[in-house]
Amino acid sequence: MRNLADNLLTLLAALIIATVIWVIAVRIDDPIETRTYVIPVMTANLPASRILVENTVESVQITVDGPTSLMTDVAANDFVAIADLSEIVADISNIEIQIQFVNDLIDPEELSISVPIPTQTQVTVDRLITRDISVQLIVAGSASAGYAIGQGTTDPATIQLTGPSQRVNAIAEARVTVVLDNARESFNAPRRPIFYDQSGNVASVSGLTPSAEQVQAIVPIEQLDGVQAVPIVVNWTGLPATGYRLTNLTVSPDFVQVSGTPEQINNLGAIQTQTIDITDLTESFTQQVALDLPDGIELVEVTPFVVTAEIEPLLSTEILRVEPVIRGLADTLTVTLDVETVRLTLFGPLPIVDTLTEQDIRVTLDLFGLEPGTHEVVPAVDIFAEEIEVRSILPTVVTVFITDVVTSTAGITTTLPITATTPATNTLQLAPGTIALSSGDGPGPPLFAALPPRRVALAERWWLL
Repeated sequence: MRNLADNLLTLLAALIIATVIWVIAVRIDDPIETRTYVIPVMTANLPASRILVENTVESVQITVDGPTSLMTDVAANDFVAIADLSEIVADISNIEIQIQFVNDLIDPEELSISVPIPTQTQVTVDRLITRDISVQLIVAGSASAGYAIGQGTTDPATIQLTGPSQRVNAIAEARVTVVLDNARESFNAPRRPIFYDQSGNVASVSGLTPSAEQVQAIVPIEQLDGVQAVPIVVNWTGLPATGYRLTNLTVSPDFVQVSGTPEQINNLGAIQTQTIDITDLTESFTQQVALDLPDGIELVEVTPFVVTAEIEPLLSTEILRVEPVIRGLADTLTVTLDVETVRLTLFGPLPIVDTLTEQDIRVTLDLFGLEPGTHEVVPAVDIFAEEIEVRSILPTVVTVFITDVVTSTAGITTTLPITATTPATNTLQLAPGTIALSSGDGPGPPLFAALPPRRVALAERWWLL
């Protein structure tokens, strides 16, 4: 019997030792891993008659231990922290936070999940109520003379607010404001209401649910009996100065409220101003005028009336030909142009265009730094008159021929041999410092080859004389 007991003890010890060895072996092969997670706290099961006002704990921290082979598949979103409000009684309560493991692929028994830190959250709840809040319409400003402001309304007349009873009951009313500025027509437009508390201060409705974000504000504007708005017509005479025109004639204000008998009002189409004379005017002007009121018609409100007349010069086009001015040509050079004048198309006010002279326009060819040869130069145009626009320049490019000037310090005479058969000799004698040419039967090319083309032609004409 004693041997049996000893054998059992030996067997039990062997089993324990084997288990320990197995656990150690498993731990060595698949060690325990520890992780820490932060889990957001959610509330659940709040009674329908209550509303959550505040939850003091937004998240909790938990520690999870488990084999490395399992922990590789565990994430923070596998855990849910829940504050169960199903049994809440007081408006302010401390609720235990429960951790739930929601990964169906892992047995939670194989994990060691710590209690959350903190373990509780304090929640505040209130009764959920809905209350009608009246909307007050406030009208500021005034209607135009001859009109009256009617009784304003809003649609809807009340707004329902839903939320915690404490906050909803603090709201006294909602207000919308309409500002009129000499209104002649009824006002009908949406407006966003502003809420006020019992003390008349603006109250926030954040977190509350209103039945409408906007209300329709309606303010009727009614015309008084015997009063009518009629247009104003400017009465004018004369014509502007020659070369000018009247482009616009306006009056401000362009309507006026008048009163009279119903028959007079119905027959009144417009009110004219006193006559404005624009004879020989050359510029715009502004002038205060009086109205020419028919008998029995009176102004509801006296106000100044201002007439503005816009007078502008007529626009005209003029074509001029201007001889270009040479600038920058060296003293040792001479120039020939392919054109004698440049054609300009000018545009501007007729009175100015008609008075343009050659002194008001200059066309310049700048030859600074140009060597002998053929060049193309863009003409520059200067207008010494205001409001004149150059519409076109023809030609756009002028061809210039630049050559050297042939000079001498003494008189030079070139004489051809004269035979007995030549009865006479024609001679062109120039001033000292120039070239003297003479010939017998006629001009020969060698005599003029050294001269520019224009000078050759001139010498030939003189020689033929």
